[in-house]
Amino acid sequence: MKIELFNINKVVPYISNPRKNLNVDKVAGSIREFGFQQPIVVDESFTIIVGHTRFEAAKKLGLKKVPVVVAKLDETKAKAYRIADNRLGEDSDWDIPLLNVEIEALKYKDFDLDILGFDDEFLKKLKYEPDPSKRNNMMTDFIVPPFSVLDAKQGYWQDRKREWINLGLNSGEGRDEDLLNYSVVARIDKGTSIFDPVLCEILIKWFSAKKDIILDPFAGGSVRGIVSSICERNYIGIDISKEQIQANLKQVKTLCNDKHKPQWIVGNSLNIKELVKKKANMILSCPPYHDLEKYTDDKKDLSNLSYKEFCKQYEKIIKQACDLLEDDSFACWVVGEIRHKTGSGYYKNFISNTIKYFQKSGLSYYNEMVLLTAIGSLPLRAGQLFRASRKIGKAHQNILIFLKGDIKKAVGKLNNYDIKDTDYPQYES
Repeated sequence: MKIELFNINKVVPYISNPRKNLNVDKVAGSIREFGFQQPIVVDESFTIIVGHTRFEAAKKLGLKKVPVVVAKLDETKAKAYRIADNRLGEDSDWDIPLLNVEIEALKYKDFDLDILGFDDEFLKKLKYEPDPSKRNNMMTDFIVPPFSVLDAKQGYWQDRKREWINLGLNSGEGRDEDLLNYSVVARIDKGTSIFDPVLCEILIKWFSAKKDIILDPFAGGSVRGIVSSICERNYIGIDISKEQIQANLKQVKTLCNDKHKPQWIVGNSLNIKELVKKKANMILSCPPYHDLEKYTDDKKDLSNLSYKEFCKQYEKIIKQACDLLEDDSFACWVVGEIRHKTGSGYYKNFISNTIKYFQKSGLSYYNEMVLLTAIGSLPLRAGQLFRASRKIGKAHQNILIFLKGDIKKAVGKLNNYDIKDTDYPQYES
Protein backbone atom coordinates (compact mmCIF):
# COMPACT_ATOMS: atom_id res chain seq x y z
CA MET A 1 0.00 0.00 0.00
CA LYS A 2 1.46 3.27 -1.14
CA ILE A 3 0.37 6.45 0.61
CA GLU A 4 0.91 9.71 -1.27
CA LEU A 5 0.08 13.35 -0.62
CA PHE A 6 -2.25 14.86 -3.21
CA ASN A 7 -3.87 18.24 -3.63
CA ILE A 8 -7.27 18.03 -1.93
CA ASN A 9 -8.94 19.49 -5.03
CA LYS A 10 -7.91 16.38 -6.99
CA VAL A 11 -10.02 14.13 -4.72
CA VAL A 12 -13.67 13.68 -5.76
CA PRO A 13 -16.48 12.72 -3.31
CA TYR A 14 -18.62 9.75 -4.33
CA ILE A 15 -21.96 11.32 -5.17
CA SER A 16 -23.98 8.27 -4.14
CA ASN A 17 -22.28 7.60 -0.82
CA PRO A 18 -24.96 5.83 1.27
CA ARG A 19 -23.61 6.85 4.68
CA LYS A 20 -24.97 10.22 5.71
CA ASN A 21 -24.10 10.41 9.43
CA LEU A 22 -20.77 12.08 8.90
CA ASN A 23 -19.27 13.24 12.23
CA VAL A 24 -17.18 15.88 10.53
CA ASP A 25 -16.54 18.02 13.60
CA LYS A 26 -15.36 15.09 15.71
CA VAL A 27 -13.08 13.79 12.96
CA ALA A 28 -11.71 17.29 12.41
CA GLY A 29 -10.93 17.47 16.11
CA SER A 30 -9.17 14.13 15.90
CA ILE A 31 -7.05 15.22 12.92
CA ARG A 32 -6.20 18.49 14.64
CA GLU A 33 -5.03 16.57 17.72
CA PHE A 34 -3.33 13.54 16.18
CA GLY A 35 -2.58 14.51 12.61
CA PHE A 36 -3.88 12.75 9.49
CA GLN A 37 -3.06 9.16 10.53
CA GLN A 38 -5.47 7.32 8.21
CA PRO A 39 -5.41 7.96 4.45
CA ILE A 40 -8.36 8.49 2.15
CA VAL A 41 -8.90 5.53 -0.20
CA VAL A 42 -9.81 6.42 -3.79
CA ASP A 43 -10.22 4.57 -7.06
CA GLU A 44 -8.09 5.25 -10.10
CA SER A 45 -10.29 8.21 -11.04
CA PHE A 46 -9.62 9.68 -7.56
CA THR A 47 -13.24 9.15 -6.51
CA ILE A 48 -13.48 8.40 -2.81
CA ILE A 49 -14.15 4.79 -1.81
CA VAL A 50 -13.46 5.14 1.93
CA GLY A 51 -12.80 8.35 3.84
CA HIS A 52 -15.60 10.78 3.04
CA THR A 53 -15.69 12.08 6.60
CA ARG A 54 -11.92 12.54 6.68
CA PHE A 55 -12.17 14.38 3.36
CA GLU A 56 -14.84 16.78 4.68
CA ALA A 57 -12.89 17.25 7.92
CA ALA A 58 -9.75 18.11 5.95
CA LYS A 59 -11.69 20.75 3.99
CA LYS A 60 -13.07 22.14 7.23
CA LEU A 61 -9.53 22.45 8.58
CA GLY A 62 -8.35 24.16 5.41
CA LEU A 63 -5.82 21.47 4.47
CA LYS A 64 -4.27 21.87 1.04
CA LYS A 65 -3.00 18.29 0.72
CA VAL A 66 -4.29 14.97 2.08
CA PRO A 67 -2.79 11.47 2.29
CA VAL A 68 -4.31 9.20 -0.33
CA VAL A 69 -4.16 5.51 -1.27
CA VAL A 70 -5.16 4.65 -4.85
CA ALA A 71 -6.93 1.26 -4.73
CA LYS A 72 -6.94 -0.79 -7.89
CA LEU A 73 -10.52 -2.10 -7.58
CA ASP A 74 -13.16 -2.50 -10.23
CA GLU A 75 -16.45 -0.65 -9.82
CA THR A 76 -18.28 -3.58 -8.19
CA LYS A 77 -15.61 -4.23 -5.59
CA ALA A 78 -15.31 -0.53 -4.87
CA LYS A 79 -19.07 -0.35 -4.16
CA ALA A 80 -18.93 -3.41 -1.92
CA TYR A 81 -15.87 -2.16 -0.05
CA ARG A 82 -17.51 1.25 0.50
CA ILE A 83 -20.56 -0.34 2.14
CA ALA A 84 -18.63 -3.00 4.07
CA ASP A 85 -16.20 -0.52 5.57
CA ASN A 86 -18.96 1.75 6.83
CA ARG A 87 -20.91 -1.18 8.20
CA LEU A 88 -17.93 -2.64 10.01
CA GLY A 89 -17.41 0.71 11.70
CA GLU A 90 -21.01 0.69 12.93
CA ASP A 91 -20.71 -2.87 14.24
CA SER A 92 -17.55 -2.21 16.23
CA ASP A 93 -17.66 -4.00 19.56
CA TRP A 94 -15.45 -3.18 22.54
CA ASP A 95 -13.76 -5.16 25.24
CA ILE A 96 -15.21 -2.88 27.93
CA PRO A 97 -12.72 -3.66 30.76
CA LEU A 98 -9.76 -3.12 28.42
CA LEU A 99 -11.30 0.02 26.96
CA ASN A 100 -11.87 1.34 30.47
CA VAL A 101 -8.21 0.80 31.33
CA GLU A 102 -7.14 2.69 28.22
CA ILE A 103 -9.47 5.60 28.93
CA GLU A 104 -8.38 5.77 32.58
CA ALA A 105 -4.79 6.03 31.38
CA LEU A 106 -5.77 8.94 29.11
CA LYS A 107 -7.60 10.63 31.99
CA TYR A 108 -4.45 10.38 34.09
CA LYS A 109 -2.64 12.38 31.41
CA ASP A 110 -5.44 15.00 31.44
CA PHE A 111 -6.32 14.13 27.86
CA ASP A 112 -9.51 15.64 26.44
CA LEU A 113 -11.76 12.58 26.08
CA ASP A 114 -14.22 14.44 23.85
CA ILE A 115 -11.74 14.02 21.01
CA LEU A 116 -12.34 10.23 21.10
CA GLY A 117 -15.91 10.74 19.89
CA PHE A 118 -17.73 8.70 22.58
CA ASP A 119 -20.97 10.16 23.91
CA ASP A 120 -21.63 10.66 27.63
CA GLU A 121 -23.94 7.65 27.87
CA PHE A 122 -21.24 5.32 26.58
CA LEU A 123 -18.64 6.80 28.94
CA LYS A 124 -20.98 6.29 31.88
CA LYS A 125 -21.03 2.58 31.07
CA LEU A 126 -17.27 2.62 31.51
CA LYS A 127 -17.65 4.04 35.02
CA TYR A 128 -16.22 7.33 33.80
CA GLU A 129 -18.24 10.32 34.91
CA PRO A 130 -17.82 13.26 32.51
CA ASP A 131 -19.55 15.74 34.80
CA PRO A 132 -17.19 16.80 37.62
CA SER A 133 -20.12 18.09 39.66
CA LYS A 134 -21.41 14.54 40.02
CA ARG A 135 -18.21 13.23 41.63
CA ASN A 136 -17.97 12.61 45.34
CA ASN A 137 -16.74 15.56 47.35
CA MET A 138 -13.92 15.36 49.88
CA MET A 139 -16.25 14.68 52.80
CA THR A 140 -17.49 11.40 51.36
CA ASP A 141 -15.79 8.07 51.78
CA PHE A 142 -13.16 7.00 49.29
CA ILE A 143 -12.46 3.28 49.25
CA VAL A 144 -10.38 1.07 46.98
CA PRO A 145 -10.29 -2.72 47.24
CA PRO A 146 -7.89 -3.96 49.93
CA PHE A 147 -5.37 -5.47 47.52
CA SER A 148 -1.63 -5.65 48.03
CA VAL A 149 -1.12 -3.47 44.93
CA LEU A 150 -2.32 0.13 44.91
CA ASP A 151 -2.14 1.88 41.55
CA ALA A 152 -1.67 5.65 41.75
CA LYS A 153 -1.78 5.87 37.94
CA GLN A 154 -5.48 4.97 37.77
CA GLY A 155 -7.91 7.67 36.77
CA TYR A 156 -10.06 7.43 39.90
CA TRP A 157 -6.91 7.76 42.03
CA GLN A 158 -5.75 10.82 40.11
CA ASP A 159 -9.23 12.35 40.34
CA ARG A 160 -9.14 11.94 44.10
CA LYS A 161 -5.64 13.45 44.27
CA ARG A 162 -6.84 16.49 42.34
CA GLU A 163 -9.69 16.87 44.83
CA TRP A 164 -7.17 17.03 47.66
CA ILE A 165 -4.96 19.49 45.83
CA ASN A 166 -7.96 21.66 44.92
CA LEU A 167 -8.69 22.01 48.62
CA GLY A 168 -5.45 24.00 48.83
CA LEU A 169 -3.20 21.19 50.04
CA ASN A 170 0.42 22.15 49.38
CA SER A 171 2.91 19.92 51.10
CA GLY A 172 5.73 21.33 49.01
CA GLU A 173 5.54 24.62 50.90
CA GLY A 174 8.44 24.94 53.31
CA ARG A 175 10.57 22.43 51.44
CA ASP A 176 13.82 23.32 49.73
CA GLU A 177 13.68 23.32 45.96
CA ASP A 178 16.62 20.97 45.67
CA LEU A 179 15.03 18.06 47.56
CA LEU A 180 15.14 14.95 45.41
CA ASN A 181 11.90 13.54 44.04
CA TYR A 182 12.29 10.11 45.63
CA SER A 183 9.76 9.51 48.37
CA VAL A 184 6.12 8.59 47.87
CA VAL A 185 5.73 11.38 45.44
CA ALA A 186 2.89 13.49 44.20
CA ARG A 187 4.47 16.43 42.38
CA ILE A 188 2.29 19.48 42.24
CA ASP A 189 4.25 22.50 41.04
CA LYS A 190 7.59 22.07 42.72
CA GLY A 191 10.33 19.49 42.46
CA THR A 192 10.11 18.49 46.11
CA SER A 193 8.92 15.11 47.23
CA ILE A 194 5.57 15.02 48.99
CA PHE A 195 3.42 12.26 50.40
CA ASP A 196 0.55 11.05 48.22
CA PRO A 197 -2.65 12.32 49.94
CA VAL A 198 -4.76 9.50 48.51
CA LEU A 199 -2.44 6.85 49.95
CA CYS A 200 -2.56 8.71 53.24
CA GLU A 201 -6.37 8.70 53.23
CA ILE A 202 -6.53 4.98 52.47
CA LEU A 203 -4.07 3.96 55.21
CA ILE A 204 -5.80 6.13 57.80
CA LYS A 205 -9.24 4.71 56.98
CA TRP A 206 -8.03 1.11 56.81
CA PHE A 207 -5.95 1.01 59.99
CA SER A 208 -7.42 3.56 62.41
CA ALA A 209 -10.78 4.71 63.72
CA LYS A 210 -12.27 8.19 64.02
CA LYS A 211 -10.91 10.22 66.96
CA ASP A 212 -7.76 8.05 67.09
CA ILE A 213 -4.37 9.62 67.77
CA ILE A 214 -1.95 9.19 64.87
CA LEU A 215 1.77 9.51 65.63
CA ASP A 216 4.23 10.54 62.90
CA PRO A 217 7.92 10.53 63.93
CA PHE A 218 9.05 12.01 60.59
CA ALA A 219 6.36 14.55 59.77
CA GLY A 220 7.91 16.58 56.93
CA GLY A 221 5.21 18.36 54.92
CA SER A 222 1.56 18.93 55.76
CA VAL A 223 -0.15 16.05 53.94
CA ARG A 224 -0.45 13.44 56.69
CA GLY A 225 -1.56 16.04 59.24
CA ILE A 226 -4.14 17.69 56.98
CA VAL A 227 -5.60 14.41 55.75
CA SER A 228 -5.77 13.05 59.31
CA SER A 229 -7.72 16.12 60.40
CA ILE A 230 -10.23 15.93 57.54
CA CYS A 231 -10.67 12.21 58.30
CA GLU A 232 -11.44 13.17 61.93
CA ARG A 233 -8.23 11.83 63.46
CA ASN A 234 -5.91 13.56 65.92
CA TYR A 235 -2.46 13.87 64.38
CA ILE A 236 0.84 14.47 66.22
CA GLY A 237 3.89 14.96 63.99
CA ILE A 238 7.53 15.51 64.94
CA ASP A 239 9.91 17.34 62.62
CA ILE A 240 13.35 18.79 63.12
CA SER A 241 12.68 21.79 60.85
CA LYS A 242 10.98 24.77 62.49
CA GLU A 243 10.49 26.39 59.06
CA GLN A 244 8.71 23.31 57.76
CA ILE A 245 6.28 23.23 60.67
CA GLN A 246 5.55 26.95 60.32
CA ALA A 247 4.71 26.35 56.67
CA ASN A 248 2.44 23.43 57.64
CA LEU A 249 0.56 25.50 60.20
CA LYS A 250 -0.36 28.11 57.58
CA GLN A 251 -2.76 25.58 56.04
CA VAL A 252 -4.48 24.55 59.26
CA LYS A 253 -6.90 27.51 59.52
CA THR A 254 -8.41 27.02 56.08
CA LEU A 255 -8.24 23.24 55.68
CA CYS A 256 -8.49 21.47 59.01
CA ASN A 257 -11.28 20.19 61.16
CA ASP A 258 -11.61 22.43 64.23
CA LYS A 259 -12.15 19.42 66.48
CA HIS A 260 -9.14 17.56 65.10
CA LYS A 261 -6.47 20.14 64.35
CA PRO A 262 -3.09 18.51 63.59
CA GLN A 263 -0.27 19.16 66.02
CA TRP A 264 3.31 19.53 64.85
CA ILE A 265 6.17 19.58 67.33
CA VAL A 266 9.64 20.95 66.55
CA GLY A 267 12.24 18.50 67.74
CA ASN A 268 14.40 15.46 67.11
CA SER A 269 12.46 12.20 67.13
CA LEU A 270 15.27 10.65 69.17
CA ASN A 271 13.52 12.48 72.02
CA ILE A 272 10.01 11.49 70.98
CA LYS A 273 9.07 10.11 74.39
CA GLU A 274 9.84 13.49 75.93
CA LEU A 275 8.05 15.40 73.18
CA VAL A 276 4.87 13.32 73.10
CA LYS A 277 3.10 12.73 76.41
CA LYS A 278 0.24 10.53 75.22
CA LYS A 279 -0.24 7.14 73.70
CA ALA A 280 -1.03 6.76 70.01
CA ASN A 281 -3.58 4.50 68.29
CA MET A 282 -1.69 4.36 65.00
CA ILE A 283 1.78 5.12 63.67
CA LEU A 284 1.93 6.53 60.14
CA SER A 285 5.15 7.83 58.63
CA CYS A 286 7.54 7.99 55.72
CA PRO A 287 11.13 8.08 57.01
CA PRO A 288 14.01 10.06 55.53
CA TYR A 289 15.97 8.17 52.91
CA HIS A 290 19.35 8.66 54.55
CA ASP A 291 21.28 11.16 52.44
CA LEU A 292 19.07 11.04 49.34
CA GLU A 293 17.11 13.95 50.75
CA LYS A 294 18.82 16.58 52.84
CA TYR A 295 16.27 18.31 55.04
CA THR A 296 18.31 20.66 57.22
CA ASP A 297 21.91 21.59 58.03
CA ASP A 298 21.45 20.33 61.61
CA LYS A 299 24.22 17.84 62.38
CA LYS A 300 21.69 15.73 64.30
CA ASP A 301 19.46 15.50 61.24
CA LEU A 302 19.48 11.86 60.06
CA SER A 303 20.07 12.98 56.48
CA ASN A 304 23.53 14.29 57.52
CA LEU A 305 24.75 11.05 59.14
CA SER A 306 26.69 8.12 57.71
CA TYR A 307 24.46 5.21 56.81
CA LYS A 308 25.76 3.14 59.74
CA GLU A 309 25.05 5.93 62.23
CA PHE A 310 21.76 6.70 60.48
CA CYS A 311 20.58 3.12 61.07
CA LYS A 312 21.49 3.27 64.77
CA GLN A 313 19.43 6.43 65.28
CA TYR A 314 16.66 5.16 63.01
CA GLU A 315 16.27 2.00 65.09
CA LYS A 316 16.09 4.02 68.33
CA ILE A 317 13.35 6.26 66.90
CA ILE A 318 11.30 3.26 65.75
CA LYS A 319 11.63 1.67 69.19
CA GLN A 320 10.47 4.81 71.00
CA ALA A 321 7.55 5.33 68.62
CA CYS A 322 6.45 1.72 69.10
CA ASP A 323 6.63 2.15 72.88
CA LEU A 324 4.12 4.99 72.51
CA LEU A 325 1.76 2.85 70.43
CA GLU A 326 -1.26 1.38 72.20
CA ASP A 327 -1.62 -2.37 72.27
CA ASP A 328 -3.71 -3.95 69.53
CA SER A 329 -2.89 -1.20 67.04
CA PHE A 330 -1.21 -0.81 63.65
CA ALA A 331 1.91 0.95 62.39
CA CYS A 332 2.04 1.92 58.71
CA TRP A 333 5.47 2.68 57.30
CA VAL A 334 6.03 3.83 53.72
CA VAL A 335 9.53 3.17 52.44
CA GLY A 336 11.57 2.56 49.31
CA GLU A 337 14.83 0.73 48.84
CA ILE A 338 17.95 2.86 48.33
CA ARG A 339 21.24 2.16 46.59
CA HIS A 340 24.82 2.94 47.46
CA LYS A 341 25.71 6.10 45.56
CA THR A 342 29.17 4.95 44.59
CA GLY A 343 30.91 1.72 43.84
CA SER A 344 28.69 -1.34 43.58
CA GLY A 345 25.30 0.31 43.33
CA TYR A 346 23.90 -2.46 45.49
CA TYR A 347 20.79 -1.90 47.57
CA LYS A 348 21.42 -1.01 51.21
CA ASN A 349 18.72 -3.35 52.56
CA PHE A 350 16.85 -0.37 53.95
CA ILE A 351 13.50 -2.16 53.82
CA SER A 352 14.89 -5.28 55.50
CA ASN A 353 16.47 -3.17 58.23
CA THR A 354 13.18 -1.35 58.78
CA ILE A 355 11.30 -4.64 59.22
CA LYS A 356 13.98 -5.91 61.61
CA TYR A 357 13.79 -2.77 63.76
CA PHE A 358 10.01 -3.00 64.12
CA GLN A 359 10.21 -6.67 65.00
CA LYS A 360 12.90 -5.97 67.60
CA SER A 361 10.49 -3.37 69.03
CA GLY A 362 7.92 -6.10 69.63
CA LEU A 363 5.65 -5.67 66.60
CA SER A 364 4.65 -8.33 64.07
CA TYR A 365 5.12 -7.85 60.34
CA TYR A 366 1.51 -8.20 59.24
CA ASN A 367 0.91 -6.78 55.71
CA GLU A 368 2.94 -5.46 52.85
CA MET A 369 1.68 -3.49 49.89
CA VAL A 370 3.13 -1.93 46.78
CA LEU A 371 2.21 1.53 45.54
CA LEU A 372 2.62 1.92 41.78
CA THR A 373 3.63 5.51 41.21
CA ALA A 374 3.51 7.84 38.22
CA ILE A 375 6.67 7.15 36.23
CA GLY A 376 7.06 10.58 34.61
CA SER A 377 10.22 10.72 32.53
CA LEU A 378 11.52 7.39 33.88
CA PRO A 379 11.00 5.53 30.56
CA LEU A 380 13.41 7.96 28.92
CA ARG A 381 16.13 6.95 31.39
CA ALA A 382 15.28 3.36 32.26
CA GLY A 383 16.44 1.78 28.99
CA GLN A 384 19.79 3.50 28.99
CA LEU A 385 20.32 2.70 32.67
CA PHE A 386 19.41 -0.94 32.16
CA ARG A 387 21.73 -1.40 29.21
CA ALA A 388 24.63 0.06 31.15
CA SER A 389 24.07 -1.64 34.51
CA ARG A 390 21.01 -3.96 34.43
CA LYS A 391 19.41 -1.70 37.06
CA ILE A 392 15.63 -1.72 36.93
CA GLY A 393 13.77 1.59 36.77
CA LYS A 394 11.95 2.13 40.07
CA ALA A 395 8.25 2.92 39.75
CA HIS A 396 6.90 1.77 43.12
CA GLN A 397 7.07 2.26 46.86
CA ASN A 398 6.70 -0.30 49.64
CA ILE A 399 4.08 0.01 52.35
CA LEU A 400 4.83 -2.03 55.45
CA ILE A 401 2.10 -2.74 58.00
CA PHE A 402 3.01 -3.86 61.53
CA LEU A 403 0.77 -5.03 64.34
CA LYS A 404 1.25 -4.50 68.05
CA GLY A 405 -0.74 -7.00 70.07
CA ASP A 406 -3.71 -9.16 69.12
CA ILE A 407 -5.15 -8.97 65.60
CA LYS A 408 -8.75 -9.73 66.64
CA LYS A 409 -8.70 -6.95 69.21
CA ALA A 410 -7.03 -4.58 66.76
CA VAL A 411 -9.65 -5.25 64.09
CA GLY A 412 -12.40 -4.94 66.69
CA LYS A 413 -11.41 -1.31 67.23
CA LEU A 414 -11.83 -0.44 63.57
CA ASN A 415 -15.57 -0.03 63.52
CA ASN A 416 -15.67 2.88 61.11
CA TYR A 417 -16.19 0.68 58.02
CA ASP A 418 -18.31 -2.28 57.17
CA ILE A 419 -16.57 -3.07 53.89
CA LYS A 420 -18.80 -4.61 51.24
CA ASP A 421 -18.35 -5.34 47.55
CA THR A 422 -20.61 -2.37 46.79
CA ASP A 423 -17.94 -0.04 48.16
CA TYR A 424 -15.96 -0.55 44.97
CA PRO A 425 -18.09 0.65 42.05
CA GLN A 426 -15.04 1.21 39.82
CA TYR A 427 -14.46 -2.55 39.82
CA GLU A 428 -18.01 -3.63 39.02
CA SER A 429 -18.43 -5.45 35.71
